[in-house]
Amino acid sequence: MATLGRLDFARSTAWNVKFAGGAIKDRRARVPILHGSTVAPTSAADYDPSALIARLASLSDESMPPSTTTTERLQISRAEWLWLAGAVVLGAILRLSFPGRMAIEHFDEGVYASNFWFDQDQGGEYPARYLYAPPLLPMAIEWTMIIASLCGFRPTGFIPMIPCLIAGIATIPSMWWIGRRWFGPTAGIVSAWLVAASDFHSSYSRAALTDVPVCLFILWGVYFLWQAMLIGTRRDLILASLFTGLAWWTKYNGWLPLAIGLAGGAAWQMSLPRVQRQFSVWKRWLLVAGLSFLLWSPVLVGIQKHGGYKSVAENHRQYVGGFGGWNTAAIRQLAIVGLYDNWLGVPYEAWLASLKQEIENKVASMYVPGPGPAQSIDMLDEDQLNRDNESASSNGMIWSIESAVLNHALLPRTLVLATPLLLLMVSILGCAMWTRYSRSSTTAAAGWFLIAWICGLCLATPFYHPYPRLVLPWLIAVWLGVGVATEILIRSETAGGRIWKSHWFVGCVVGWLVVGTLTRCQIGTAHAWQDRSRHSRAIESLAGQIKNKTALAGFAENEAFVYVFGDPAAVFTLRASGLPLSGPIQNLDFLAHAQPRPTFLIRSVRGGSSDATKADWKSHEKELERIVTLSLPLSHLVFLDDQDDFTKLNTKLRSGFEWNTPVYRVR
Repeated sequence: MATLGRLDFARSTAWNVKFAGGAIKDRRARVPILHGSTVAPTSAADYDPSALIARLASLSDESMPPSTTTTERLQISRAEWLWLAGAVVLGAILRLSFPGRMAIEHFDEGVYASNFWFDQDQGGEYPARYLYAPPLLPMAIEWTMIIASLCGFRPTGFIPMIPCLIAGIATIPSMWWIGRRWFGPTAGIVSAWLVAASDFHSSYSRAALTDVPVCLFILWGVYFLWQAMLIGTRRDLILASLFTGLAWWTKYNGWLPLAIGLAGGAAWQMSLPRVQRQFSVWKRWLLVAGLSFLLWSPVLVGIQKHGGYKSVAENHRQYVGGFGGWNTAAIRQLAIVGLYDNWLGVPYEAWLASLKQEIENKVASMYVPGPGPAQSIDMLDEDQLNRDNESASSNGMIWSIESAVLNHALLPRTLVLATPLLLLMVSILGCAMWTRYSRSSTTAAAGWFLIAWICGLCLATPFYHPYPRLVLPWLIAVWLGVGVATEILIRSETAGGRIWKSHWFVGCVVGWLVVGTLTRCQIGTAHAWQDRSRHSRAIESLAGQIKNKTALAGFAENEAFVYVFGDPAAVFTLRASGLPLSGPIQNLDFLAHAQPRPTFLIRSVRGGSSDATKADWKSHEKELERIVTLSLPLSHLVFLDDQDDFTKLNTKLRSGFEWNTPVYRVR
């Protein structure tokens, strides 16, 4: 049978010489023998089919490139479906559990989710929304809230997170399918389980931010661009352009699939012998780039009235750190990944379960029951209002940020960095080995695309301010790279070369991920399950007091002006609480005009503390009367946006997770 296989291959090679990326028009030039090597004909005998058959028959079975790739030949077995179903179920549990703990809290969440509360007379969206993101996610959130309202649900809480929750869960089977098509079933299964069990990905799936949806679109954009550049069918060209356009409509760096395709395609072409390189792949890339830009062009046209893309670029430029801060930002971003997904520290986390009672006592001693919210705002001092806004943990477990910080702040720095560094090294090594030993030019190209993805973001991401969520596109590629390494390691066992069978090593990897996930959930260190509703409850309590005070002044309770400096999430909550005249400000110019009704001002530290801002507030001190200072609780997701040194988290158990937010009444 092996000889017959060689003969079939020899006949097809002699009479119709083809490569994975296309056909050689001049069949007399060179005859392909192995992937990446050629034999130059020297005599007429080289064109004799019988001589060619004899030459190829001497080659070993291992050296023969198959007519189709392994991923194309293997059917999806029942076992593979079960492994995938398990990953989807685990991912859904992590992302959908405790919906009452989801709420608008992050600065950008308040911007993206506020379209619903601004009518057309007010612009139909949060002021200057275009500076933060293109309109796709805000529109998706707005329509989700509209549908929820029509169905009788209050459009707050977890409702604005539904688009991101769907995208987060959809990423799991997407990783499986793309990993399987590129590298094999084992790579797909392992990649799917890595994203399903990730506390980091789960946390941002439960937030109304652009990062999880854009990762899903980038993933499919790169996949279809790979197919479009290699094959060039109309379907692949359209889908590559569509998903790249969707990514670009979600985030201003949504053109990333084009950059990955350009770098990965160049590396792939350079790895081929000169005779096998094709100029047609660049024609296809240019076509996808043009169509993607055409799809994104309405966004570009829409921001022309605000100064065009120049205004967006100027806003983003302030977050670029440059070469000077690259090393610090890279270390911090790796540490954040280890802080969330410290899979190597699972035994350490299990040991911390013995500290559960001590942590509970520590948290309980911080808060004592306060008075009810029936008093007027003038009678509430700062401590009373702060106590009224705190909430206890549920079900006897510590689903609070304090326990998570106490856990990870005690971890050695090297252990926190170990997991992301190990994943990075394994992924790069796996991709490099895949490109070196792959017997198919098609699958080798996938390896080059993934190398370009990982290495490109390794270099580019630390140039930006080290917001934790910016690591997600890089992490998606690293997880795929780990899947590649696993595929190479175990050389997927098959039955008759047609059906994939699970391997004990895959079971060990998945088992370890499940144990780590269950351990975090049990002892209360799952960041995804932190209560992110405390900020909104504090603002809702304040809104109730403002409405009471407005009613006592002889106005309808919803007629108070409430200006918010630097906290879009507070604007969202105030409007959802029945104060439609709440809105954001960037300065105190409104004080130059007389206020015809009760007017309040909330100042958040997120508004900045530049010299100009301080001078502006100093000059209007006499016009403002501070009535209370809120201590707004923060989740880990928000706190890490501003915390520069994660090793000091244990010293900020109380003060580090609250923002002191003064509330003023205009005299």
